[in-house]
Amino acid sequence: MKKTKTTKRKYLSPFTFCVSAVCVLLAAFVLNGYISLNELTLSSAGKKKELDELNARNSVLCVEIDRKNSLASIEQIATEQLGMVKLEAFRIHTVNLADSDTVEIAPEKEKKSFLDGVVSSFNILYEYLN
Repeated sequence: MKKTKTTKRKYLSPFTFCVSAVCVLLAAFVLNGYISLNELTLSSAGKKKELDELNARNSVLCVEIDRKNSLASIEQIATEQLGMVKLEAFRIHTVNLADSDTVEIAPEKEKKSFLDGVVSSFNILYEYLN
């Protein structure tokens, strides 16, 4: 007579199952950490490139500001766009207040009539509107 052996199936023990599940979860967390690190590295590289572009633009704007603030540029804008003229030496009057607190007003050379005052007012208004 032949005896047949019945073999017992070995099931996974609960301890082995729990350890395997913990290992799989830890591996998933580590993988997720690497993915997040990679995303942040790519984002950081993009922001650094944007910062470099903005710094270059800032340098260009600083040079343009310096160019526009130069005396030659200001004088050119004042004469060409605003219609200003440079004062001649005979038009400049100085007032010396070091000696006393009085101011001397130069007398007008000619007396203006009422009509001259009206015309002067209209000229001032015309200059203001332009």
